[in-house]
Amino acid sequence: MTNRQSVLSALSRHLLGVFADADLVDSIVEDMEDRFALNVEQKGCLCAQSIWIGKLAVVLTAFAIKSFFGRSIMFKNYLKLFIRTMKRNKIYSFLNITGLTIGLAIFIIIALYGQHELSFDKYHVHSDRTYRILHQSKDERIKRATSSYTPAPLVPRMTDIFPEIESAARITCRYNIPVVFGEKRFFEDIVYFVENEAFEIFSIPFITGDPKKALAQPATIVLSERMAEKYFGDENPVGKTLNLKGNLSYTVSGIIENMPENSHLSMDFIMPFDEFFKFLNLDPHSWSTSNYYSYILLREGIEAEEFESKLNSNIYKGIEVEDRRKKTYYLQSLSSIHLQTDVIHEIRDHVDDKKDSKYLLLFSTSAFLMLILACINYMNLATARSIQRCKEVGIRKVVGAKRGQLIKQFLGESVFFSSVSLVAAVIVVFFTLPVFNNFVQRSLKFDILENQMLILLSISVVVFVGLVSGSYPALLISSFNPCTILKGKIGKSSRAFSLRNILVVVQFAVTIVFVIGSFVVRDQLLFIKTTDMGYNREQIITLAIKNDGEVRKNIEAIRTELKRNPKITAVSASSYLPSFNESGVNIKVLPGKNPGEYVPVYGSMADYDYIYVFGMDIVEGRNFSREFASDAQGAVLINESAAAACKWESPIGQELSAWGYNHLKIVGIIKDFHFRSLHEPIGPLFVILNPSYVRYISVKMDMSDFDGTIAYVEKTMKNFAPGLPFEYHFFNETVERMYRAEQKISQMYGFISLITIIIACLGIFGLSTAIAEKRTKEIGVRKVLGASVMGITALLWKQFVKLVLIANIIAWPVAFFVMNRWLQNFVYRTDVKVWMFLVSAFVTLAVALMTVSYQSVKAALANPVDSLRHE
Repeated sequence: MTNRQSVLSALSRHLLGVFADADLVDSIVEDMEDRFALNVEQKGCLCAQSIWIGKLAVVLTAFAIKSFFGRSIMFKNYLKLFIRTMKRNKIYSFLNITGLTIGLAIFIIIALYGQHELSFDKYHVHSDRTYRILHQSKDERIKRATSSYTPAPLVPRMTDIFPEIESAARITCRYNIPVVFGEKRFFEDIVYFVENEAFEIFSIPFITGDPKKALAQPATIVLSERMAEKYFGDENPVGKTLNLKGNLSYTVSGIIENMPENSHLSMDFIMPFDEFFKFLNLDPHSWSTSNYYSYILLREGIEAEEFESKLNSNIYKGIEVEDRRKKTYYLQSLSSIHLQTDVIHEIRDHVDDKKDSKYLLLFSTSAFLMLILACINYMNLATARSIQRCKEVGIRKVVGAKRGQLIKQFLGESVFFSSVSLVAAVIVVFFTLPVFNNFVQRSLKFDILENQMLILLSISVVVFVGLVSGSYPALLISSFNPCTILKGKIGKSSRAFSLRNILVVVQFAVTIVFVIGSFVVRDQLLFIKTTDMGYNREQIITLAIKNDGEVRKNIEAIRTELKRNPKITAVSASSYLPSFNESGVNIKVLPGKNPGEYVPVYGSMADYDYIYVFGMDIVEGRNFSREFASDAQGAVLINESAAAACKWESPIGQELSAWGYNHLKIVGIIKDFHFRSLHEPIGPLFVILNPSYVRYISVKMDMSDFDGTIAYVEKTMKNFAPGLPFEYHFFNETVERMYRAEQKISQMYGFISLITIIIACLGIFGLSTAIAEKRTKEIGVRKVLGASVMGITALLWKQFVKLVLIANIIAWPVAFFVMNRWLQNFVYRTDVKVWMFLVSAFVTLAVALMTVSYQSVKAALANPVDSLRHE
């Protein structure tokens, strides 16, 4: 046999083996080999090979057609049987499809959300080689928080000494910048200052302009599409000028596409990086100030860990930098920025948008549990209904059906059920996705044509769910002995009954954990709302000034005018509100025990009425006062934690330096208050008297005529700052926004608890229906013998009460462990209370009994004559 004939023979045997048994395949191949030898002699080798391949194609086609029609006939038979089964068991089919639809819909929505969150910054072409530089201070006396800020000279230094860097760029930003074009005046929340190399690192398409030259010249600006339309409408903005900060003109040099939502940088206003130093009159060569974000693009093949080690070993060699100014640097991959929340000094525009990876894990785990519960629901109902199909299985086995065929039939039904549920789930997703988008502040889309990965994942999940959910019922039903079935003795085994009990317990245990979790989260939020924060947060509105020069210049006149209104009791100006302070500085203690020691603290500036407006307490010394002329020369208040950190025996009268102020005299000590969230302990704080430095105006007012008072405040602000948009916020709502993530978790836990209860109810309803039907004759006999309706109802209740109680016993320690761990995120927190467990037990038990009651009472009220005739 030639090599070519051997290959053809092996190929033919392999392909024909899919459709026929070995004997038939051997016969066909041997015949083809004989014909091949004859054809080689008569027509040549090439022609003989062609004839073999043509013959093989004809035989394969014949086998495929025969197989298709044979299987299609069987498929049609199975499909008819499936449709009849659905019609005969409408409630069972509805409950199954509904449960799976809910589980699949939640799974798809959370998969969309997870896909979006994990996609942040991955659209950049070089995202796998792009890193942001983080740092920690080497000074052991300073708290070692990881910061995204870096010194200005870091990037030029790195590009000079490290050939591993392909490109590097610095980015920084300023907030609330006034922008004027003609008659249009706006305050832009954030303006970016960017080096031109950023366009080499990030994928930022230009609509007009050259990315290599767009920021090469000073006094230029690049706008996004939305900003170009906002200021210039349909006109071409390139070459036109915008006025910033009232006296600085910048020429538009390019327009970029709007950056996508899944980017931690959403740049609309981009200016040359060097303009930042002109804005604030800063030294670009100073290592003492870290206000800049540094991004690097490593060359192909460079390992980040090795480069990080090399960076820290060599960055300060050969240059003079004070030891206390030196940092330890870290490389943070671009795609991890969005989900890493333990970094301080993030771009403010991205702070509220960041999502903790723990919350993404919580969402994903919840979706997976919903899907598992739906599968459990299906298995419960399928095993409960298995007795109804025993005779069908028995007859099929008697007429020759093999167990494998029965398993395929029932698994096929299960996959078909899950496929129908997938179609229904997709419809549910389209209607509910806008609500979910509003909840998570996203604009997720479920595009079937574009999101092929999610479609493939959904189909895979459907097949998996169908096979897993239908596996046990298929194996159980197909294992019944036909003689036992036809004699009516099936059902005495407790295997299916025991499995159903276990599944019900698991289902309710998960539900109970979510119910207890929702109680704990809500209790912690109530604790936050009612905890004494150390300041007053009611009847106060706040106005963000957005660096408006007119307001700062006329702040005293504004305060005087506002206080003319009898409904306004006090007005204060400050750089920060008491509820949020992210500014950190190292105070140098001048006359202390250790003159060279630095104490890390938070700092703020405020006017004379700050303490009064927010109702803080002075525990030692006094408040700022206009009666003391020396206060205007440099007075400061510190909190109790700062006094303890500085280790003064008597802080009053001590002096310190900070933010360029020297000889600031401490005039009072404020009782500690929570100027950060309850996640963190109260830290050291100082408040410098500076009535003219205004970022916020806080107005304490009588709310009895709120509309009239707000109108007066707006009119006053418009008189002094006509170009400043009037926006106000209730201070108590500002405080509550600090716990937005916890509020989302509370809402999510409540929703999940409701869904798990609904799924559990669907399962118990179907299960109780099957059990009541199974015990129809028993109930009839009991009624004939004098059993009451209540007695029969209690008989059916008993089984489910026991299962729910067992589920509570299992769920309680799990819920306590999980929620106690979650509470550890708060320094100030409530406790997991006993009533939460008792209420969850009562709720789940009551829901279970109400669900079972319908079928129980219906069975108990049935005519015993009809029950005894039941087959």
